[in-house]
Amino acid sequence: MTAASIFISSQFDPDDAQIVSRICNLLTSCGILPEHSTYSLGFPDRIVPIIQQHELYCAVLTTKSSEKMLADVSFEIKSALSSKRKVIVFRDIQVPVQGDYPEKVQIVYHSTALLKTKNDDFSELTDHVKELLTLYGINYCDAPIDGEILKRYDFAREQAQVLGSAILRYYNDVFYPNLIKNKAAKNFPTSADITANRIIRYEIDKDPEFCRDTVISEEDAKDPSTLGKLLDQSEFDSDFTWVIDPLDGTLNFAYNFPYFCVSIGVLKRSEPVIGIVFNPTTQELYCGLKGKRSECIDLRSGQKRYLNTDFVKRNLEDCIVMTHLSTKEKPRVTTINILDNIMRRCRNVRMLGSGQMSLVSIALGQFDIFFNYSTNIWDVIPGAVILSGAGGYATTSLVEDTAWDLHSQGILAACNANIGKQIKELLLKDLGGDFPRL
Repeated sequence: MTAASIFISSQFDPDDAQIVSRICNLLTSCGILPEHSTYSLGFPDRIVPIIQQHELYCAVLTTKSSEKMLADVSFEIKSALSSKRKVIVFRDIQVPVQGDYPEKVQIVYHSTALLKTKNDDFSELTDHVKELLTLYGINYCDAPIDGEILKRYDFAREQAQVLGSAILRYYNDVFYPNLIKNKAAKNFPTSADITANRIIRYEIDKDPEFCRDTVISEEDAKDPSTLGKLLDQSEFDSDFTWVIDPLDGTLNFAYNFPYFCVSIGVLKRSEPVIGIVFNPTTQELYCGLKGKRSECIDLRSGQKRYLNTDFVKRNLEDCIVMTHLSTKEKPRVTTINILDNIMRRCRNVRMLGSGQMSLVSIALGQFDIFFNYSTNIWDVIPGAVILSGAGGYATTSLVEDTAWDLHSQGILAACNANIGKQIKELLLKDLGGDFPRL
């Protein structure tokens, strides 16, 4: 099922196409991607599988709606309700209240006012839509979201689950030895990493809309020179860039510690706009989309909740800090040298071996701060988008927050801006400068 997508019935008079288009624009302005499909009017049951693929079903009733159209719409609505889909029916004020389905899902509009570019009636209609979306628990935003971003958002959510299933098959296989491909390397790939990376690269490359996007994956861009070229391509040649770590927390995975994840991020012109993190062991999908509230979906129960860090700590003394010790000597020593001062100011320090899950844990309110002196963009971007959408704070610079610096090797994140400012000042003083850059 596509996330926050809505299927709009094709049951309307061709003369009302402008009204339907206006309603589509209204829904898009709320961050929802409307979709249409045509089918034979004589076989309304063919629409049922399409309705079941979407979270919401929408119909538009006008003064030109015939009795046949009303009957078909009624059938579609009953199908949507029986499939536990959400329903919105836009009903012209001159069309009587429809008694075949709940009145609370019927939103009344004035066709004349609807077609005007700006007016109070249209704003009121938008407010009614948002009220119903809130009632349904649908995540909407107050600013339009690019349809191209929404397509990649839905794709990333689906692919994260596919990769999670692939990884879990290795994890649960008692005969899988988690072979180290290069025994001399401390940060090694497993067969699960390689398989998952192959899957996501194939799916992106074969998609006609995404195949021209730049892809930066941990498994393909570990060499600094390769990474630098891909970053330059992202900044100057590509509208969209995928930032992928098919298995973040490989060492945890290899040692059977269930703190690892699939992470997929998307940049638009170097700006992080999508962050998806999937923990296959708990079946929790964390979703971040710039401009919308981040959410957690429990795939076992189907329950969804918005992430919110607004209620958490105010002082460093109350905060638990997470960090990571690099396999490289210089950043490892640098981190160790500043941990003592952090321990003097904060409650405690933890290291759990997954940058993405560390950032998500802050969004969940489980920890308060995460910093890494030397990391890679695939280890932080998706989680940072999720945390930002939960009200948290994330930056790649200790001296400025004006833009996301893809060439920075550091990350600082906190549950809110107040805590972020305090820990930033502490780190800046101890480090004597900013994070290193590529």
